[in-house]
Amino acid sequence: MKPYIISAAICMGLLASCADNDMTQLSTSEPSSISAYDYLSSYDVLKSYTDFTVGVNMDATTFLADGVPYRIAVSNFSGLVPGLTFSHGSTMKASGAVDTTKIVKVINQAKAMSMSVFGYPLISNTNQNSTYLSSKLEPNVIRPAGDTGGYGLKMTNTVKMSSATAAQVAYTFARTPSVEPGIKYKLTFMVRGTATGKVQCATYSNSRGSRFTPEFTVTTKWTKVSMTNSMASGITGLQSILFNIGQYVGTMYVDNIELYELDDWDGEASDNLNTLNGNLDDAETTAKSIAIQTNNDGLEDVGVSALGEGYDPLATYVDKTTAEKDSILLSEMNTYLGGVIGKAKSSVTEWGVVCNPLDSTAIATSTGKTLSSGDFYWADCMGKDFAVSAFKVAAQKGNANDKLYICESGMENSTAKCTALLAYVKYIESQGARVDGIGTTINVSTSIADRDQISTLLENLASSGKMVKITDLKVAIGNGVLTDSASEEQLKAQSDLYEYIVKTYKEKVPAAQRGGIIQSTLLDTNSSPLGLWSRTYSRKHAYGGFAKGLKE
Repeated sequence: MKPYIISAAICMGLLASCADNDMTQLSTSEPSSISAYDYLSSYDVLKSYTDFTVGVNMDATTFLADGVPYRIAVSNFSGLVPGLTFSHGSTMKASGAVDTTKIVKVINQAKAMSMSVFGYPLISNTNQNSTYLSSKLEPNVIRPAGDTGGYGLKMTNTVKMSSATAAQVAYTFARTPSVEPGIKYKLTFMVRGTATGKVQCATYSNSRGSRFTPEFTVTTKWTKVSMTNSMASGITGLQSILFNIGQYVGTMYVDNIELYELDDWDGEASDNLNTLNGNLDDAETTAKSIAIQTNNDGLEDVGVSALGEGYDPLATYVDKTTAEKDSILLSEMNTYLGGVIGKAKSSVTEWGVVCNPLDSTAIATSTGKTLSSGDFYWADCMGKDFAVSAFKVAAQKGNANDKLYICESGMENSTAKCTALLAYVKYIESQGARVDGIGTTINVSTSIADRDQISTLLENLASSGKMVKITDLKVAIGNGVLTDSASEEQLKAQSDLYEYIVKTYKEKVPAAQRGGIIQSTLLDTNSSPLGLWSRTYSRKHAYGGFAKGLKE
């Protein structure tokens, strides 16, 4: 595609004075090469063609920045999904407090531009604060009378980073051990975490250091780890140990830190060189000993642990029962949904309460999966009733007339999954909860889209009598075609598929059940031509297809 270019400065000025126009409606001389795009200027803004919500998914930072993408969005769309702003992972802090600061900013800005906001996603298996939730499910600790358990170091990392050293926590010795360059030393300590993962340690003195080997494995049970290191040249006093936890996601506790010099001849260790507060039970001294060294926005709750969270050889750890876990998670749902919905309900009236509850046709659990940062399966503890609880809580915390949605992906490729979701909705309602609408993604490409399947999906969802919302509409150009490689023929095929999906939504979903369509991507990226506008803010053929689908 070769759209004509308009300078950013001109664009900003004209958009500021003409909020109901987007970039391609600006007057400019046209090179002959763009004559194929002349027809696009005849289209009005998208929201003018329908009385149901036409929304866009735009991350909160971009929306609040008041740049050209924001201005295109507010001109063309009547609704907004602000990325993951409402998600548990974005709002729930390590302290257990719900932070709605960004939600309030987005809502206020959207309201000023007469845009509705869809509160989505809420309870899901991804984008949750899995570190915090997992910590609430840790085993019960049973101690002998009079045993307090002591203190330890505590550090939480919420984002898996590209390297271990991208997030570093420093433990500074209360009394600096004397060491000799080139001599081998052994470091030992007790460690446990809320999740399993790998962590590195390194020396750090006067901005110099070297790695201990090997890296160690954190498990959910207290484990003693041991590693060695030859002291780097120039270090005669070891100031600190660095815990490199950039690739560990969870909360890690450390206690009983010991350092030994190893004899070259027989490998025997000297006396412990960490002679002051090595057991970390002096909470005041321990608090001064721990600090964030390097942070890429993933570290939280770094400091001295609570009393009783240190290593205790006299303690017995007993896993919580299913009933205990269920009760805890129900309480967490109340806190999270109450905090988010309670804060936003004066402006937000539609909620994506439960998102992606299914694996194929069964309720999704973590069994057999390798979990990523933010993954937390509520059904692991609460079973399929987790959605029942979520809808009941959402109804209690919101307004009586709010529309509560269950949302699922992958149904555009699977009738069986759609059938399973409809059956699940009936089950949820049989348990006394209310489900008002069903949200579906439609993520397809021009090379493999099954139009009959899309039509059947929308027809089946409409047959439920519920509101039907396309929560994420995305039409890719197939076969991995990059933005700069897309041909006119391919871009027109993308337009044709957008037109078909939007038109079919109108045909298959009765007017009273139309919850709206959320466009996934506003602009093309450098790699992917998914947008309705180009990277230079010009309307694409895809815009024409979307508009035509709405108009006809």
